[in-house]
Amino acid sequence: MLAVMASMVCCGSAAEKPLLEPKAMEVVKTMSAYMMGLKSFQFRTDETAEGVAPVGGVRLKVQYASQRTIAVKRPGQFAGEVGGDLTRRKLWMQDGKLTFLDLDELQWMVTPIAADPKETMQALRDQSGMIIPLAALVSRDLHAAIREHADFAAYLGLHSVGDEACHHVIFRGQGYVWQLWISAGDRPLPLKFVVTNLSESEQPQQIVRLMDWKINPWLRDGRFKPDIPAKAKETKSLGLIFWVPAAN
Repeated sequence: MLAVMASMVCCGSAAEKPLLEPKAMEVVKTMSAYMMGLKSFQFRTDETAEGVAPVGGVRLKVQYASQRTIAVKRPGQFAGEVGGDLTRRKLWMQDGKLTFLDLDELQWMVTPIAADPKETMQALRDQSGMIIPLAALVSRDLHAAIREHADFAAYLGLHSVGDEACHHVIFRGQGYVWQLWISAGDRPLPLKFVVTNLSESEQPQQIVRLMDWKINPWLRDGRFKPDIPAKAKETKSLGLIFWVPAAN
């Protein structure tokens, strides 16, 4: 299995037919079904993202850290905040709209949510030029998306995140390799993931730990109402260094 994984990550050659190991798909399907059955949830993340930047005339991988707090209340409400090396932002989703606030630039923007959440996510990807991995992670169609886009998926066994045993799965598609750790307990929550970008020779990664999960907490609606400072200016465009889970 490790030899297969190494060949997959390093060489990136797609098979003629998708090689989707049933055990890996079963674990992801169970996680997705559990997540979509939750009325509300919240958690925080500790993240490391690698970028490729010219340093002294040489292209080098550079790591940036960030932390997020996330709250989701179904149907259709989301609140999040991110702070770190690159940005400080807040985001709210309520009443069919997404509101972004850049705390460094004191700028904000609003964008409507499409009837199909996948259309909203595609519009955000088109505007930001970024994949939004955590959005996919807690979406209702992750299992279907893997079946549609992945050419390889494998179950790597029970491995630990902190002191908790997790199902460790790996899959590849559209120029990215995902590793995902899902709690093996009675709450199949995602506790860690790593995304590797195969399209760049340096293969930069995003590494995310998901912690302090609260399942079906009471969340007041006011938490999801935008809180825009009086001095902030509205704009039509922000570089969207954020991600939005499906709260539908």
